[in-house]
Amino acid sequence: MDGENERAAARCTRCGEIGIVLVGPDGTFEPIGQPELCSCDGRTLRILERTLDDPDDGS
Repeated sequence: MDGENERAAARCTRCGEIGIVLVGPDGTFEPIGQPELCSCDGRTLRILERTLDDPDDGS
């Protein structure tokens, strides 16, 4: 998992907004497809579930 990006569902603990974020190998994350997950000032995002990006899923 070192050096891999992960997609994760995240929720703002303040307003409850849920979105998808990209988690980097250093643990930092950013929303995918939008500049912010929500508009809360000082929001705290909680990661709900992670999945490794896997271009070959065996299908």
